[in-house]
Amino acid sequence: MPRPVLRPLSAPEVVAARASCKPKTPAPEFGELLTDSFASGSSSAAQVQRTAASAMQWLDSHGGRVKDSGDTVARLSKLGCSGKWSANAERDCHRLMRKMDNWLGAKISYRDVRMVNPSTLEISMQKLPMILPHDMLLALWAKGRKVFDKCLFGALTPPEVKEYWDHLETHTNWFSNHPASAWHDRSRLAGVATYGDEVQAYRNSECGAVAVCAFTPDLAYKNDPCNRYYPICLWSEHHECEHTYNDAMKYVVRSFRRLMDPTATWPWTAEGYHVTFTSAQGDLKWLNEKMGLHNFRSNNFCSRCTCKKTAENVYDSLTNFSSDPTAFPEQDYTEVDMGAGVYKDKLAKVLKRAHRDFLLFKKLRGMQCFPSLQSKAAPGKILTHWLACRAQQWAERVDATESDKVVASCIFAYDMMLRTMDEGRHIFTEEQANRFGYFTLRHLRCYAWLHDFGMKAQLHVPGRRSWLLLPKLHHLWHLCHDTVRSRINPKFVTLLTAESFIGIIGRIARSCHRSSVSTRTLERYQVLMIHKLPK
Repeated sequence: MPRPVLRPLSAPEVVAARASCKPKTPAPEFGELLTDSFASGSSSAAQVQRTAASAMQWLDSHGGRVKDSGDTVARLSKLGCSGKWSANAERDCHRLMRKMDNWLGAKISYRDVRMVNPSTLEISMQKLPMILPHDMLLALWAKGRKVFDKCLFGALTPPEVKEYWDHLETHTNWFSNHPASAWHDRSRLAGVATYGDEVQAYRNSECGAVAVCAFTPDLAYKNDPCNRYYPICLWSEHHECEHTYNDAMKYVVRSFRRLMDPTATWPWTAEGYHVTFTSAQGDLKWLNEKMGLHNFRSNNFCSRCTCKKTAENVYDSLTNFSSDPTAFPEQDYTEVDMGAGVYKDKLAKVLKRAHRDFLLFKKLRGMQCFPSLQSKAAPGKILTHWLACRAQQWAERVDATESDKVVASCIFAYDMMLRTMDEGRHIFTEEQANRFGYFTLRHLRCYAWLHDFGMKAQLHVPGRRSWLLLPKLHHLWHLCHDTVRSRINPKFVTLLTAESFIGIIGRIARSCHRSSVSTRTLERYQVLMIHKLPK
């Protein structure tokens, strides 16, 4: 693809461009930069100590001195007996953060859960560090009402919060029977959901996964990951047994019961606030393995309806993306995971060209994301915008095939679906809900056409066996009809921000020793959060 020619800007255009530029964010203080690097897992405590010590030596060699005896950099330089005992730097750093009030201050309690010893396969009770939901909310309340509101309601005002709950009561059939529906001040009613996932962690040459449990306020859906997802506990799956998750959730359920009790008194109760549990979130693998829902390994893979992967009647199968939400009869709850694939070596050269084009595409449009061709977390949206643009250009060729045009239509519809979610408020207008439904069904039907085309295509035909029908597409079909009916922005339940949160937890966990990863990750996350809270 030829590189676009950039013409020079005229003088009025230069003035307009400068006026539209955002003011530069002031650079953080060096001490804050070091603590943020430590908390996010970018640097170990020993590396932070050495960097701080080098800064102090440079300052001394140039005749400078620190005026404040409590300076952060000066105190960081003394970790681990000024580097003499670097193994103690992690412990000393956390003590220093607490002493300087440079962490959130949420209580970490230790609860009994059953875990397995991998060497002997013996199951025994172990102490698992946890920040229970009520302890996290107490810490947020202690930081001020502004912080509490931001973390629970995002940018929504009290009238908008009340509007949301009133809308749920009239457009859904679950909230009217929910215990929180009787709360006297719905403008101060905060719904929270649990969330869980696994993340790969590597330490001391050992490869393993860490299971993470967290909770998230529903209405903070536009917050950044650190102000939307709050970790409860995590553990190495190397030590997990069949009882570990249920044992941990027992304490979480007790915490939510205390929060939901209308007779309980919390510091925020006098202000009219109330916290209630609304849902459980997670990818389909987590929901199936931990909760027994949506068994994607079964032919009857959907817990909401009677849809099957294969059926004698094609209209009862996964390929049916009907406009009628009752195409599959609803039933009481009964039980999808993505397939895996690896890029072939012969694609490396083409992918490098695509990567260069992706970087140019972002630069010309002022988009910011990690410069990688990967679809995990929020960067996947920018990748979708790029793919939609390039697929449309490819489909406009004179010799474009029908499949080229359907591919472009499929990606464009998905791109418009994401844009509709981003443009909408917490409650869609009628037009936005219908637009979301239209583009979602268009995306699914184009995908189904491409699946059929790919299964019939001959050898060496582009698209052959490249569009596998996955059960998660059926769940998107359910979400489409739910959104058209309720007009609630599905951004509440999509996991793009959750993937970013899990990435943060993974980076922190990889920088911690495996023997203390459960505790140190929670401690570091609290240091990271304090820098992300609204000032």
